[in-house]
Amino acid sequence: FSSQDLTLLRGGPKERRDWLDDVVLKLRPGLYELPGKYEKIVAQRNRLLKTIFEGSRPPASYDEELKVWDVQLCRFGARLIKSRVEVLNVLLPQAEENLRRVSGLREKLTATYDFREEFQNGEEGEHLPLQAILNMESEDLAKRMYLSLKARRAEEIARRQTLTGPHRDDITFAINDFSATAFASQGQQRSLVLSLKLAELKLVEEALSEPPLLLLDDVLAELDLSRQGMLMDLVKKDMQTLITTTHLDGFRPEWLTGAKITHVAEGALIIK
Repeated sequence: FSSQDLTLLRGGPKERRDWLDDVVLKLRPGLYELPGKYEKIVAQRNRLLKTIFEGSRPPASYDEELKVWDVQLCRFGARLIKSRVEVLNVLLPQAEENLRRVSGLREKLTATYDFREEFQNGEEGEHLPLQAILNMESEDLAKRMYLSLKARRAEEIARRQTLTGPHRDDITFAINDFSATAFASQGQQRSLVLSLKLAELKLVEEALSEPPLLLLDDVLAELDLSRQGMLMDLVKKDMQTLITTTHLDGFRPEWLTGAKITHVAEGALIIK
């Protein structure tokens, strides 16, 4: 964890998609090629949409070619969405428990995966709940994506972009039912991201059957004393952990027990 990880909340949807895809690939390395294949399909389809927009031939003459890319996009896109929501569903309970403990039982974390579709009449479709996507077969999800692509065909050609698919989805987080991005304090946001990262750590540890190395960069910044204590209690004693900080004043003596402290000054390491 570093301060850059706060872009998970403060950044755009791509930051959250990339984070979730990274977790998926850590836990399911067999899917390593899936995101790349999907991105290539979107790029090829976008090139075709641009050709249709700029060409002299009527869009109808490209129908069959576009349908081929539609089918590919929906097939691979549905697999990508399913893998995301399956991992998110496993990760969330642990993240919820982490935030509950860090906040002193005051805060409840909820999250949604925002898959958006559009109906034939041009109106935006329902935002499917996480559980609904989990219960849906990949083929059914692909069919919904296909119908949404057809509904937005004219708009896609005009904008020369693929407007439906996992590359447009988002993950939203809330604390006590309020948007964590819009309403949470800096300390709450940091606590939430730390809770997600520690949940990710637990899943990786279970997948590897051994504890990974935990790196925490200036982890106590923006956290009040209560949150600092709760967080440090979550860090497992049997896990090798590296913590960087500009000072040790905020660290309780019990947190430093057994720690090896290295000072860096003017480019030199000073081990005490």
